[in-house]
Amino acid sequence: MALLSFERKYRVRGGTLIGGDLFDFWVGPFYVGFFGVTTAFFATLGTALIIYGAAIGPTWNIWQISIAPPDLSYGLALAPLKQGGLWQIITVCALGAFVSWALREVEICRKLGIGYHVPFAFSVAIFAYTTLVVFRPLLLGAWGAGFPMEFSAISTGCRMSATSICTSITIPPI
Repeated sequence: MALLSFERKYRVRGGTLIGGDLFDFWVGPFYVGFFGVTTAFFATLGTALIIYGAAIGPTWNIWQISIAPPDLSYGLALAPLKQGGLWQIITVCALGAFVSWALREVEICRKLGIGYHVPFAFSVAIFAYTTLVVFRPLLLGAWGAGFPMEFSAISTGCRMSATSICTSITIPPI
């Protein structure tokens, strides 16, 4: 694939955070780098574990797959794989992929000589996710306080319409 006229300016060596020239490479028009490799690793492993969780679960329907956190009785310990351990490993993979992607964005910003606005904005979303699946369960004392990985509105049977409200939502009287 031939370089476009402006690509020569941006495909320069350097600007990497880890790995130096060893991981300073492109695949087609996409910069990969060390954090691109770690993102691909974590995303592939996490996806494979979700597929494994679907295989041992009750359904192959993608809208009903649910990877539940461990029971509250396990506390902050590692749970067996089929009793919530998958959720724990998939959570680590998700965080690894998200943080690696943000650091890959930092490397791209360094190469282009632009500000870090995009990786900073993405890191806010990563922090929100980390708050829900790591900090909240840590403060409550059990990984079971984390949120299940599912399409919850569909898998729990909650149907929203103009005249009804999901039974799991309670609205106090005024």
